[in-house]
Amino acid sequence: IKFKNLAEFLAMLAGLYFLYSISRTLKRYFSTFVTEKISYALRNDVSAKINRLRLSYIETTSYGEILSRSVSDVEAISSALTEYLGNSISSIILSIGIISMMFFVSPEMSWVYFGFLPFIFLLIFISWPIILHLFVS
Repeated sequence: IKFKNLAEFLAMLAGLYFLYSISRTLKRYFSTFVTEKISYALRNDVSAKINRLRLSYIETTSYGEILSRSVSDVEAISSALTEYLGNSISSIILSIGIISMMFFVSPEMSWVYFGFLPFIFLLIFISWPIILHLFVS
């Protein structure tokens, strides 16, 4: 067993795990921070809207029902936004990792891939209406 190679490999794994844990922590922090900011603004907007409601509407509908509807809607939006932001940040970090590993393994093949990427997008752009027509009908 080559202990030098094993030690280098374990050090690289430890570094990758450290970067992974930092990225997960940042992902949670940013998604929570942004979601809480947006939820706070939504709650303030809903509160202002409730305060502007006509008196006749408030007399016919209980205040608890109004609050229940608005709070559940804001919580649903907040939950969906947290999941969306978390997935988006994970996808961005994964894409950066994949691209960096592509260049680490073989820079020439990476440039070939990125050279063909515009042609791939052009092919998708041209074939998309045809494919869409086949599936819609």
